[in-house]
Amino acid sequence: MSEDCLNSLYIKKFSAWAPALETDEDWKQWALGKRCIECSTRSPALEFTAPLFRRRLSQLSRMTIQVIHDCMPFSDNAKTIFFSYWGEINAQFKINKMVITENNVMPAPFSLSVFNAAPALASIALGLRAGYTTVYPPVNVPQNVSFNTGLQTAAAALIAGGAGEVLFVYADELFPSEYGALAAKIVNEPFAFAVLFSDKPVSDKPEKNSVPLSKISKASARDFIASLYSQWGLIPRRLRRFESGLANKKMVVNPAIDKFPYRTNLV
Repeated sequence: MSEDCLNSLYIKKFSAWAPALETDEDWKQWALGKRCIECSTRSPALEFTAPLFRRRLSQLSRMTIQVIHDCMPFSDNAKTIFFSYWGEINAQFKINKMVITENNVMPAPFSLSVFNAAPALASIALGLRAGYTTVYPPVNVPQNVSFNTGLQTAAAALIAGGAGEVLFVYADELFPSEYGALAAKIVNEPFAFAVLFSDKPVSDKPEKNSVPLSKISKASARDFIASLYSQWGLIPRRLRRFESGLANKKMVVNPAIDKFPYRTNLV
């Protein structure tokens, strides 16, 4: 790996899911501030999984599985870095309530409340074997700073791992209404996205259409995904159509990726 690659990450493709943002145009309009994410518990259907498997999944886990699924295929050796501000907050609330009211915790609810539940379930559902790392945000640190910690973790995994690709996943579900005042102080929007990072440029002229990470290093998760859609409108579904249509050709070129590469420099 060259010295330049050691200081750079490139986005090959990405995917996102949120209630009420179901089309390419919906996401572009949201990124421009013209649409809103629906603050509801609505979740992806996950029709590609078994009904018994998805029956008890939370909104967070469902969104996580969906965005990873939409980013496939990627390298079998690509590790997953999962970042969330709050994790399985609804399951955690139910357990806290159970402890208070019943002085007991049942094993089944507890197993789906841990912070790594979402990436673990995604690994099972999608057959991911490369492993994952969950990044918990530091205490009393602004969301923009903690999100940058997640990006740096993904960069470290890519640089040290040697696989050439790493999947960075962010997800947060709707806050329980019982939290009231706390939920009012944060951006209480349920959404998730996955970004496939590479250590190699995705075009032959990356310097002409690249964005340094230094410009977005203080951005929140919301700002980060909005910047991808608003600056280039790089839509996951469109990428999959290009890739499937070109997969059997001798010269495999993705016109969407070549036109809209996103470069991030480590700081």
